[in-house]
Amino acid sequence: MVAKRKISKGKYLVAFVISASIFVIGILIGILLTNAKLDSINEIQQMVRTQVLTLETQYSIASQNPCNFVDYPELTEELYKISDNLDNLESQLGKNNKAVLNSVEYYSLLETKHWLFLKDVSKRCGKDLNLILFFYSNDEGKCAECSVQGYVLTNLRKTYPEKNIYVYSFNADINNGVINTLTRLYSVKKLPSIVINDKLYSGFKDRDELEKIISIN
Repeated sequence: MVAKRKISKGKYLVAFVISASIFVIGILIGILLTNAKLDSINEIQQMVRTQVLTLETQYSIASQNPCNFVDYPELTEELYKISDNLDNLESQLGKNNKAVLNSVEYYSLLETKHWLFLKDVSKRCGKDLNLILFFYSNDEGKCAECSVQGYVLTNLRKTYPEKNIYVYSFNADINNGVINTLTRLYSVKKLPSIVINDKLYSGFKDRDELEKIISIN
């Protein structure tokens, strides 16, 4: 006859305590990570708000005498910094998050101000600029090549700084009066669409095509 082994209640209690401790620690770590993420998001959002106010103030000052700001890169650098921070928000909250879309919409207004400012600089100060409007959608069902087109344009801008290339990106899915006006003004019917120096180019354009359009040898 096999004797029954007695398992002490103490061992059960120890096992329970260990399991419960692991569970609680897991929850605490999850809370800490969530709080850290929220702190990071709040920090980025505050940074964007500060940068937006800074940029708007700079526009007001620069518009008094635009020709004095022809070779003033800080305006453009500030704009691209905001774009980078919005990219960080998109990666953490998602491109379709309401707060992200609201921020992107407001950023589009800043881009339009910057574009109009440089158009004025080009006209009044005789500055040779390549101003590019890029219309896209985050919905791959509507535009499978939009993401790649954005990378191509960014790479082109960074590769040829001497060509004074400025890229302004507009999410065509956002129902905003300014974006809608721009799409009507340039008869944008297809995505992606690119407007280079007021001329529309519909559909995806690779780097070679863009270099020819901008006359890059």
